[in-house]
Amino acid sequence: MTSDRKSFDFGLLIHGGASVQKIKRTNEITRSLKSAVSDGFDLLKRSSNEAVDSVEAAVASMEDSGVFDAGVGSYLTVDKTVEMDASIMDGRDISAGSVGMVMGIKNPIKLARQIMERTDHVMIVSDGVTKLSRLFGSTVEEYPREPNEKMLNEYNNRIKNVRIKWKKNSNLMMLPSATTLQEKNYQHYSTVGAVAIDKAGNVA
Repeated sequence: MTSDRKSFDFGLLIHGGASVQKIKRTNEITRSLKSAVSDGFDLLKRSSNEAVDSVEAAVASMEDSGVFDAGVGSYLTVDKTVEMDASIMDGRDISAGSVGMVMGIKNPIKLARQIMERTDHVMIVSDGVTKLSRLFGSTVEEYPREPNEKMLNEYNNRIKNVRIKWKKNSNLMMLPSATTLQEKNYQHYSTVGAVAIDKAGNVA
């Protein structure tokens, strides 16, 4: 979503990772995208220095939707766990924060922002992220998650396909390649993202 440059000088662009399966859920995806872009764009309209808030809000909305490969909708690893990544960047001072292999957190994007603004680090991963999130208290919500039946069924289908088509990779416990997944309509395209420019010309 971008603004009419005759009236505004700010805008927001978002994307949600797609898949062959998810194309069948067009209405749900459309609603989630509209909600996410609305959350972020409303912040841009409110103030002149809201680029970082805007992208955080938009991505958090997509993480919460369960429709995309992010947050609540994340896919399982080969170990049947949910591990997430997120990063955020602020063009005002070229600062950045990111997290990797996040488990038990509802919104990794919020934690990435905390890394950027409250630590001297750029990236923290694995157990260190979980420990640090507790130090931040209520700013980051924990979200213990066990695989549900739908997630496990998809996992089993993907692993079965790997064992048939990619025996060497199966022995190494690696995920299917994009070509293999496409053959069975299991191809997934990336995750979610957002970029914004606010009224002050800041980009995030």
